[in-house]
Amino acid sequence: MRSWTISIMTMLLIVALSGIATATTQPEHVFGFGIPAFGTLHYDEAKQLTDVSGFNLALGFSTRHFTANGGLQPGRFNSYTGSGTLLLIIPYIEIGTCYPVLVGGGDQYLVIDFGLLYYFIPRIGISLYY
Repeated sequence: MRSWTISIMTMLLIVALSGIATATTQPEHVFGFGIPAFGTLHYDEAKQLTDVSGFNLALGFSTRHFTANGGLQPGRFNSYTGSGTLLLIIPYIEIGTCYPVLVGGGDQYLVIDFGLLYYFIPRIGISLYY
């Protein structure tokens, strides 16, 4: 079990570092200890961050949709809804709020989020959107 954990964390670190080297003016990837743990950020036509999708640490796939009209906005609490799978086949739903802080010269976000899995199991996460 320990070797699997080390292998997964090493892969996550490689993915994060490869994305940081090619950073753009808008974040494109997520890495951290939230849901999802690593994945892709999605923007609407107005270039507002509206969705995040990717893989989570519970060996599943996750999506998150920010419910505000302007998408994810730094320096304020943003509500979201989410869904996905745990252990590849167990479905889950989630609601929550997150607080993004601009870092890295303003082109990256450090996001702290508080959610409720299945609407009653509390969860805290921290991620870097880069």
